[in-house]
Amino acid sequence: MISPSSVALEGIGESAIDHDDDRIVRDEITEHFDLPELADTMEEATARATASTFLYVLDKIQGERAANEAEYRTLLRYQAERHAARQASIDRQIAYLTDQLETLFGFMRTGPKKKSLNLLGGQLGKRKQADELVVEDDDRIIEWVKAAGPRRLLRTKVELSRAELRKYMESGPQYSPPGAELKQRPDVFFAKPTRKE
Repeated sequence: MISPSSVALEGIGESAIDHDDDRIVRDEITEHFDLPELADTMEEATARATASTFLYVLDKIQGERAANEAEYRTLLRYQAERHAARQASIDRQIAYLTDQLETLFGFMRTGPKKKSLNLLGGQLGKRKQADELVVEDDDRIIEWVKAAGPRRLLRTKVELSRAELRKYMESGPQYSPPGAELKQRPDVFFAKPTRKE
């Protein structure tokens, strides 16, 4: 394969620059630029050229995917805003009608043991609510339970720390608890096109 520096210096001739100088110039250029490595055989050169073409195409397709994803997010945001506005309008209508029905229910009489009325359009009534639990300071209650309160008020959750288990097992093969093993995974291929700016 012909090197870029030899093509650039083709007109100078062998007498002016020998192959060692050619290598030195290429090394100097490589310090500042990420030049492709030269192939040893034509078969490898063909594979590299084809791979370079595919990387160029992959870069373009990844750009299309990014643009498509951005368009999708814009559409989602638009739909979400539309949905939120419509939902807010529906919620206002429900709140208005519920408020009106509660006011009208105030004019109606229910039986002595009943809290609801059956009407043609449905049922109106009042439901008993459970008392609301308001906890102002968890830590104070926890300290009280630890000192004298019923232990059932506290929950203890035991969890496995996978990060610590990994560190423990990586210490050596003798550190392998039952039910766990470190499986070696094969290298994963990647293709990263050079971004043109």
